[in-house]
Amino acid sequence: MSEQRREHARRLLLEARTQACLFLLCVALLWKVTLTHQYTWMNFSDMVNQVLPWFQLQHREWLHGHIPLWDPFHWAGQSLVGQYQPGVLYPLNWLLFLAPDKGGRIRFGALNWYLCLIHYLAALFAFLLARDLGRSRAASVISGVAFSFLGYMAATSWPQMLNGATWAPLVLLFMLRVLRGSALLRNSAFGGAVLGFSQLSGHPQAPTFAGLMALGLWVCRLSGHRGRSNWLAFLTFGVTAFAFSAPQVLPAAEYWKRALRWVGSANPLSFADKVPYVVHGTFSMNPVSVVGLAISRLPGYANPFLGFAVLGLAFLAVCTLWDLAEVRVLTSIAVAALVYAMGSYALLEGVAYAVLPGVDKARSPAVAIFVAQLAAATLAGFGLDVIRLGATAKGQELRRIGATMSVCAAALVGLVLVSFAVREDKTAYLFNFATAGLVAGFAGATMLAASFEKIRPGTAALLMSGLVLLDAGTVTGAFYPHREQGWGYLNQLNAYDDIARYLKGRTDVERVRVDRDAIAFDFGDWYGIEQLEGYCGVTKDIFAVAGDAHAQALLGVTDWVGRQPTNADQHALFTGASGLTVYSNPDAFPRAWVVHRIARLPRAADSQSVFGRPIDDLRSTAYVERDVPGVESCGGDAVSVASRSPESVVLDARLGCKGMLILGDSYFPGWRARVDGAAAELYRVDTVVDGVILGAGRHRVEISYQPSSVRVGIILFCFGLAFVAAVVRWG
Repeated sequence: MSEQRREHARRLLLEARTQACLFLLCVALLWKVTLTHQYTWMNFSDMVNQVLPWFQLQHREWLHGHIPLWDPFHWAGQSLVGQYQPGVLYPLNWLLFLAPDKGGRIRFGALNWYLCLIHYLAALFAFLLARDLGRSRAASVISGVAFSFLGYMAATSWPQMLNGATWAPLVLLFMLRVLRGSALLRNSAFGGAVLGFSQLSGHPQAPTFAGLMALGLWVCRLSGHRGRSNWLAFLTFGVTAFAFSAPQVLPAAEYWKRALRWVGSANPLSFADKVPYVVHGTFSMNPVSVVGLAISRLPGYANPFLGFAVLGLAFLAVCTLWDLAEVRVLTSIAVAALVYAMGSYALLEGVAYAVLPGVDKARSPAVAIFVAQLAAATLAGFGLDVIRLGATAKGQELRRIGATMSVCAAALVGLVLVSFAVREDKTAYLFNFATAGLVAGFAGATMLAASFEKIRPGTAALLMSGLVLLDAGTVTGAFYPHREQGWGYLNQLNAYDDIARYLKGRTDVERVRVDRDAIAFDFGDWYGIEQLEGYCGVTKDIFAVAGDAHAQALLGVTDWVGRQPTNADQHALFTGASGLTVYSNPDAFPRAWVVHRIARLPRAADSQSVFGRPIDDLRSTAYVERDVPGVESCGGDAVSVASRSPESVVLDARLGCKGMLILGDSYFPGWRARVDGAAAELYRVDTVVDGVILGAGRHRVEISYQPSSVRVGIILFCFGLAFVAAVVRWG
């Protein structure tokens, strides 16, 4: 083997060891859920009520061999990919959905390792950013750990939000290359591709803030370099960002134009409604919370905590390496993101809200703190290398920062001691101040000792790294409840298994309603039973009629699950161990039926125009909003369901004369009808369901979900891949 090959093999081995070390650090920091089965990160309302049922639905369908785009188990059928947050098209989620299950259920152990993988990717990408800026492997590892296990990333348990923030280090990596003018077109294409890809993660909030960061850097680049090549690079960035985000963004735009969103305002909003700025004010970071950069677990919407070790290293980088353009840029990003996170308490976010389209949809400006934390974590890598490479020339700066941290430590320890003297029984609540004081004291002492050359640079760097890990360890998993403390939310998911078995054992169940006060989570998604209502994500037409008894009958609600019946006509069928009873709804329509009378609704008609009529009228008449072919009057019709899947319904129908077949599923663009193999038009009937015209005789009718928005999005994604490849080859 040549010397060159041996050197290459040695570097590959070193890189593998580094990544193994980084992964093991992630496992260790998440030890409560990776190395034991005693804790959980999932015991909170949104995770149990919404996210886990989404994951269970997708896991179930993936194991049956297809990617679900439609959710038939939620609000009489809703676009799953359009709801955005389920992360249908995010590859990391696919690994989770393909993991072995346990009795048909997604394993909590698999979810724990899924969380670990999210944090490892965040740490890896921050590591690559630091390496690209010339940092040592050791310093880059600490930068990766600091980003992934401190502040927002450590305190956030919504996987879709974590997944969105994970890609920000790579966006920054390529944007810093663009700012330097390095391989301008290529890095613009890569940066846009990563930003667009992050939109597949399941939540637009973090990608929006990463996009604002990239926009700010583009303004800097274009203001200083006005050549045609820079504008071409900017266009390349925008094209790739849109192309790679299109498979998720296009279906989401299609869905939310017709749906409602609960954002904390007085009323739910549609896509066209701008989120009121008062909501942004509610989710802004109070300037008082800036103290939380150094002290953990202080009150506030977003967790800004970085700890004295990271802050000290970042300040050291700023004080000693200000001549480096990268340090100045990272400092500017950190300050700008911190000010932006203050939202209504500062000017920057309000201007962006008023001027930039789409920013209002990211209703929580405090979340932008993760961008500041990314910049600070990267600066900490610079600071660690300053110590590691020797402090003789930087002794004065080290002494100043070390002395400042020592003073902070003395103040914090003094506060704890005074509290102990005044109110001994309350001292336990100051553990975060005591921890911050200890870390500040050790960090200050380490820096002072290094400045006077009392310890070796390598030893000082190792001690500072240990303090960063100590801070990360005190906040990662801090709020994970132990099994003996009770998992109130998670335990609900097993409380209604007997009711689900009973319902799935019957052949006459079409759709159910559940008492939302008793069962808050998405019962339908979790168990694979079609449900009329749900936790979130609903089109306006279904939401408007869901409480109407006639609409419930039309939508085939055969059963009610609750403590008491909702009307005198319901009959008890089964009572579960939870005390909830399944009641029958005798007025429920079948899943599909035929009518031979069609009535045109006035232009200004609403759902009350339909459901205010007698129920027998609904059984025999289809109310439509536009002209349809005429039908004939006769009897002797028969309809049966041949097969069903989340995206397809196959029906066998026999009509005595021309009529309209009605399917009691929610109407939504993207559904296509074929009658005996030929395309047929699908009509919106009774404001909420599907209808198709059939002639006399026997017919095989297939109604399937084939959204053009997803098809176009995938075509654009493939175009984006080809475009990036072309830029790399010829750019």
